[in-house]
Amino acid sequence: MRELHYRALNDRHGSVLRMLSNQGNPSARIARVLQKLSGNLAGKYSVDQLAKEIGMSSSAFYRAFRSTTGETPVQYLKKLRLNHARSLILYEGKRANEAATLVGYESLSQFSRDFKVHFGTTTAKARESIAR
Repeated sequence: MRELHYRALNDRHGSVLRMLSNQGNPSARIARVLQKLSGNLAGKYSVDQLAKEIGMSSSAFYRAFRSTTGETPVQYLKKLRLNHARSLILYEGKRANEAATLVGYESLSQFSRDFKVHFGTTTAKARESIAR
């Protein structure tokens, strides 16, 4: 039986079998969530909703997410949003309020606070440093 599994997984279609066998793996499920978050930063998400979408309880999802990424779902999404907003501001010339809206922040003041905590500088100073 082991020989049969080995041969099946190593033939020309083995990659498809390996992918299918990993579909139920918690890391594979979390990877689907990470793709979803990256694909739509401005979306509104809740841990309960994300967990339900991949067939996990909220507590199991939270543990698996933290185990996979090293961060909570909220921390991870905030980091993604801030990094993308920074890129929009520095390299695409977007204003802070526009970048904040594009990545899903509803409050410019909250965005500004989070940006300063995460990057150690304001959006204006970050833009100035890149202009030099």
